[in-house]
Amino acid sequence: ADGRASPSARIPLASASDLDLILRAYDTWGEACAEHLLGDFAFAIWDAPARRLFCARDQMGVKPFFYAHAGRAFVFSNTLDAVRRHPAVSARLDELAIADFLLFDVNTDAGSSMFADIRRLAPGHTAVCSADGVRVRRYWTLPIDEPLEYRRQQDYVERFNELLHAAVSDRIRQRRVALFMSGGLDSPTPAVAATDVLAERHRQPEVLAFTEVYDTLIPDDERHYAGLVARALGLVHDVRARDDEAFEHSWVHLPEPTSRPFGVRAAREQHGRVAAHVRTVLYGEGPDNALKNDWRPYVRGLVQRGRWGTLARTMWDHVMTHSRLPLPRFAAGMPHAHQGLPAWIQPGFAARLNLEARWRAFGPALPEPGACRPAAHASFDPRMWQSAFEGLDPAWTGAPVEFRHPFVDLRLLRFLLAVPPGPLCR
Repeated sequence: ADGRASPSARIPLASASDLDLILRAYDTWGEACAEHLLGDFAFAIWDAPARRLFCARDQMGVKPFFYAHAGRAFVFSNTLDAVRRHPAVSARLDELAIADFLLFDVNTDAGSSMFADIRRLAPGHTAVCSADGVRVRRYWTLPIDEPLEYRRQQDYVERFNELLHAAVSDRIRQRRVALFMSGGLDSPTPAVAATDVLAERHRQPEVLAFTEVYDTLIPDDERHYAGLVARALGLVHDVRARDDEAFEHSWVHLPEPTSRPFGVRAAREQHGRVAAHVRTVLYGEGPDNALKNDWRPYVRGLVQRGRWGTLARTMWDHVMTHSRLPLPRFAAGMPHAHQGLPAWIQPGFAARLNLEARWRAFGPALPEPGACRPAAHASFDPRMWQSAFEGLDPAWTGAPVEFRHPFVDLRLLRFLLAVPPGPLCR
């Protein structure tokens, strides 16, 4: 940005690229521009007149952003390995991040990495680098919306389809797209939307489905049900059996440690097969969390507000749909809640970092009391989702494939979190 309206401001919005839109947003709103952006992004803009670098990462942390102070330099990249290549960035480990990985499988600080000199720009944050240093600001938290109260159940379905269509449409630029196809609902649902979107745009669209199955090793109906969907939609379906896969140890370079090392090589082979055909893959993660059937807080809120008509209608709809009342379900507590540290943690290491207290205090994010379904809202803890997203980044997969996550599109995610629990979240 040159202090005046950038060349991107002269480009019609309908034909503007993503980069043009980001520059237009910065020209218009300055450091508040990220608050007005919808999508998955990690970017930096050098503002020459102000002599500062403005950095931003998307709200859910789909795209990575790493940075380090290297003497007087500010080093940043979307890959950890690139930052590590700077000669002034040391390989010294962050002991607390290592401890979190050993204890919880995930770093509890969304802004740190396994390396002491390298930081992440956490999801929903911006950073401004200038002669005065680096200033990091959180610009977004997942809002708590009022529960949706549509008159007909079909209205929820229609609104869901409308938002899913928009989320998928915004994430597809080519005439060919792929999905990792399961036999459940999470991936076939965006597959339907993708076939519709591509049929609207192209004369010969192509949706490829990739499925991994077990035919003999374990009971597995994935091949059957994924095949039903693929045939119904006319998808090109690639099915690979993993029964004879060897679980032998083999070295694969990853930017950071993983708690699931045995599947890394097989996953890389699958991503390589996908990359031979497409560059964009739709991923179906999200609905299991967003539609958690957390009905008791919702009912309690209706009672507290005297919404007796809504409560009666909710119970009636649930009984008519499922032929039963919504009975309580009891979830197990944290598995280590009343246990000591694992015996394999070195005592001196544990004492130096006070890991006993950290072990006992760790748990999922506390439910938001004002949310329609608090457990669902709390399950979108950025620490957990950041790790999942980065595990599908090319830096981890070793393949030039972009994974897109339509179910964490902010419009669709906020809608799903506002759907009342009964009867659709059962």
